[in-house]
Parts: sequence; C-alpha cells; structure tokens
Amino acid sequence: MPWEEQFDVEKALTEALELFWTKGYESTSLQDLLQTMKITRGSFYNTFKGKRELFLRALEHYRDCVVGPVFGKAATESNPLEAIAAVFRMVLKDSLSRQGRKGCLFVNTALEVGPQDKEIGDLVRVSFEGVEAYFCSKLEEACEQGLVQQKTDARKSAASLLALLLGMRVLARAGAGRATLESVVAQAENTLCLI
Repeated sequence: MPWEEQFDVEKALTEALELFWTKGYESTSLQDLLQTMKITRGSFYNTFKGKRELFLRALEHYRDCVVGPVFGKAATESNPLEAIAAVFRMVLKDSLSRQGRKGCLFVNTALEVGPQDKEIGDLVRVSFEGVEAYFCSKLEEACEQGLVQQKTDARKSAASLLALLLGMRVLARAGAGRATLESVVAQAENTLCLI
C-alpha cells in the first residue's frame, strides 16, 4: 500500500518555519523539528526528504506568507512614495512585536547559511532583489508622476532603502528599542523627501 501523509503538511511547514526563524538553521536539530511538527521520522523523510529541503520550503513559505502580504498591502497605496513608506511602517510595527524581535528570516539566513550553501544563498539574494525591485519600480512611478526629481537614480535609491530596511530588521533582532527603530523609519521617510 502506498504511503500517505497522515498530518497537515501546511501546518507542519508553518511550525518548522517558526522553529527555524527562532533558532536558526544550524541550531535546529531533526529531533527539534519532529517534536515541533508532531510527526514521525518516516513521515518527515517521506514528505520533506531532509532538513535542508524542508528549510528551502520554509524559506519559500516565509516569502509567500510573511513577506509577500506586506508588499501586497503596501502596493495598494496610490502614491508610490507612500507605498514605500508603508512598507517601513509595517516592518516597524512587526519589529516591535515579540514575533518581530526574531528579525527577518532572510537576513538571518543570509548571515548564517547563505555563504555556505549556494541554493539557499540564491533564494535569499533573489528575495532581496525582489524588495529592491519593488522600491525601484515605486521610485520610477514617482518620477513619472513628478513626485521626485527627474535626475533621481531609482536603482541607487532603492538599494539604499533596502539597506535601511534590512538594517532595521537586524537592529530589531539585536534588541534595539523603539526610538532606534523609529529613527530608521524617519531616515527612510527623509530619504524619500530628498529624492
């Protein structure tokens, strides 16, 4: 008789994501995963193949279920500069929460695993490039609408905004206070005014 999944894969994936996000890839053992996901070793290997494969799926799940909605919600702003500022405000709000104090899973992964694993590093890099492309497209829209100077280099400005956003997530993970995180958002908003 063929093997069938006897558990909610989506729920197990979400549980694994939370564990990786809290402990990191290297510090998360197979036993930690089995206990958190409430599945057997056989179910784990039949469904996910291994820890690394599960981690890749968890990163994709994070992109789709955590990061994606932030940008989806921000993109509804009619003013493109406000669409950028909205991202910073949402990330600030999240960064001040208990959950947000874990930082950004992509940033954490870039520092912990990215340099040693090309596939994981590429997934993280592509995710960062997606955020930068979002900022760039909003800056180009702002330029077309006359909201920023025509000489604005959207790519360079987008890269600076990405650095501010990722830096804020690192500061949150390091335990920075509200005032520090709010100053990053203020700097991003000032940057948008100066463009």
